[in-house]
Amino acid sequence: MDAGLAAVLGAAVGAIGASATALISGALGRSQTRLQLRAEGDRIVDEHRRSSYRDLFECTETTRAHLGEARSSLSQMFDDEAPVPGDQMAVADVLQERAVAAVSAAEEKLAGIPRVHAAVAIQGPEATQAAATALVEALRQELEHTKRWTVAVQDGWSDWDEYEKRAFEAHHSATAHSLAFACEASAALQRDGSRPEPRSRRWLRRSHRDRSR
Repeated sequence: MDAGLAAVLGAAVGAIGASATALISGALGRSQTRLQLRAEGDRIVDEHRRSSYRDLFECTETTRAHLGEARSSLSQMFDDEAPVPGDQMAVADVLQERAVAAVSAAEEKLAGIPRVHAAVAIQGPEATQAAATALVEALRQELEHTKRWTVAVQDGWSDWDEYEKRAFEAHHSATAHSLAFACEASAALQRDGSRPEPRSRRWLRRSHRDRSR
């Protein structure tokens, strides 16, 4: 092979190599961009899931706190051992008013639950969604029975103690469902935190490490 032909072939090989390098670099750049977008999407999903769980739990626990205040006030009205300063009837009226106000506050708070419940349903997973639905239904039952007990006391129904029993049963059921939701939510978030690192994040981490060498 003469020197001229060798030079031509060398130049051709060099041009092909440069083109291939450019193509590979472009492909890697596009792949990195896609992986970065996917990693950012994973992060956003995780944040939205955590936020939806927190909002639902805050809403349900605030509602249950109001109902607890109502139960406490109604129970004190019939607690023979509780100290009753001054006029017993006046104190009973105050406790009754507190119970009514607490039930009203619980109703107002529970009115906003469809929005936060829907957010959990969207974020999932299925087990957490089911636990959230069961909790919301149990909480509605707790509110309903506590409200009926309040009305029974307020109107002087003779079987008010039966409504008291149902209210406490509903409370215990809602407590169990609240714990179940908390456990499912915690498990879902732990799976998010401990699940195998997405390929997008692993690739980006390795790429950053290689560039820093």
